[in-house]
Amino acid sequence: MPNSLLDSSQLRHCLERLRQGDLSARDELLRGFGDRLECLTRKMLRSFPALRRWNDSDDVLQGAAMRFLRSLESVPVGSTLDFLNFAAFHIRRELLDLARHHRAVHKDVLLEDVAERPPEPVLPEDGENLERWTRFHEEVEKLPAEEQAVVSLRFYHGWTQQQVAEELEISERTVRRRWETALVRLHTVLSRS
Repeated sequence: MPNSLLDSSQLRHCLERLRQGDLSARDELLRGFGDRLECLTRKMLRSFPALRRWNDSDDVLQGAAMRFLRSLESVPVGSTLDFLNFAAFHIRRELLDLARHHRAVHKDVLLEDVAERPPEPVLPEDGENLERWTRFHEEVEKLPAEEQAVVSLRFYHGWTQQQVAEELEISERTVRRRWETALVRLHTVLSRS
């Protein structure tokens, strides 16, 4: 990734150019963050095993990128961290929308597959996992902002506690506390259903 885009002021300048209709700014953003967004998409797609039957990471990334770029034209993003979290949000939204779509459209196909392969009941479990993962991602979006930032960087982006602490300019102990608090919140909410 070009080092200039890691600098929040350079990123803001690029985003401002995008809002003014400069298509080269869009290309610059995708070149600068494309690899990171692709890795993030692949990682997040692993949470949706049934979805991988119909969509690969390129499909998800393309849909998310279109949403993301449209949103960037009107939503101000203040820092590199905000940019990455905003990208993760749109990838999550794309995955959840695709999961809902395929669950509705391909319900008969999933049931037929189970009937054809009774010894291997993977798809019903995937359906249950899909529901749980969908709920998980929705609940992450409801976390308080401080906890959501830590969860996003740790879980979706795969950052270490030290990296998160440096980026958020807080102690590792605070990162650990926010991470643990978020996990407890998520576990409490998700165990009710």
